[in-house]
Amino acid sequence: MSLKLRYKMTEEDYRNFNKYAMKKQNIIMIILMFISGLIIVNSAEQSLIYVIPFILFYILLCEIDIKIRCKKIYRNSKIMQEESEIIYQLNEIADSGCKGFALHSRKGNQIPYLSDRWLDLVEFTCEEAGKRNLKVWLYDEDGFPSGNAGMRVQKNRTDLVQKSLHFSVVPSDPEITAFASFSADGTTVVSEKELTPGTPVLRFELHLNPRHVDTLHPDTVKYFLNLNHELYAKRIGRFFGNTVEAVYTDDESFLVWKENSFVWSEALENELGSSYRNHLGKLVIDQPGSAEFRTKYYRAAQKLFIENFIRP
Repeated sequence: MSLKLRYKMTEEDYRNFNKYAMKKQNIIMIILMFISGLIIVNSAEQSLIYVIPFILFYILLCEIDIKIRCKKIYRNSKIMQEESEIIYQLNEIADSGCKGFALHSRKGNQIPYLSDRWLDLVEFTCEEAGKRNLKVWLYDEDGFPSGNAGMRVQKNRTDLVQKSLHFSVVPSDPEITAFASFSADGTTVVSEKELTPGTPVLRFELHLNPRHVDTLHPDTVKYFLNLNHELYAKRIGRFFGNTVEAVYTDDESFLVWKENSFVWSEALENELGSSYRNHLGKLVIDQPGSAEFRTKYYRAAQKLFIENFIRP
């Protein structure tokens, strides 16, 4: 369900490859240890005496690693739709000596995230894991970054889609409704409707990122938890604190992925006050007061991110 086909090998091929790789790795490490000892003491005999304790220690670590690490077995997500394959995977994990695993929806998953079938398989996996004394860590998202419940948050609440201010130096256009416009040096607020068309301006435009959410808005994480975590709690809550050790998150941030852009939110505007628009040029171009305004801008964004998205 959460594992993908990465190596097209049979089980026997994989085990043989793994043994070969470990043997080759051990030989290389021993040779490197001997050479390093030879360089240090300038004597082959003394070098052996010097490196033998390190070689023995390394072999011990390898043995410990072999006993505790989980076998790297990958299955195609189409196969992982079946309970029989999940049973096979869990047996392999338990037999390898691994104490647990993570359930993680990843790219290529064929089962709609949070669908009835998805939840059925998660519940089945937790039940079978408990029988084998395996611990489960549950990832709280479909892909990454976390916070949108498989993009359900922004689909159901369009006001919670991630927003950013994209900036560029472009010819002025009276037909464009910009979020804010400045002289090309970023020092003076201008109205493009009052400029000669084609005059260079520093323009800020509001962009939406439909693939993520506004992590500064106070409603976002509440809606996300309700759509995602509460649904899991209803189906597998009885496993929380025993088989399911933790629900974890990943890639949380208030930064945006679009180039030449700054995070924006109605919540951020309320925090900074409406007059902040007159200072946006300082985010882009160094000028008196730039350092202070940039610090104020990002500290406000960080404050909202922590208080409205992380702490709840």
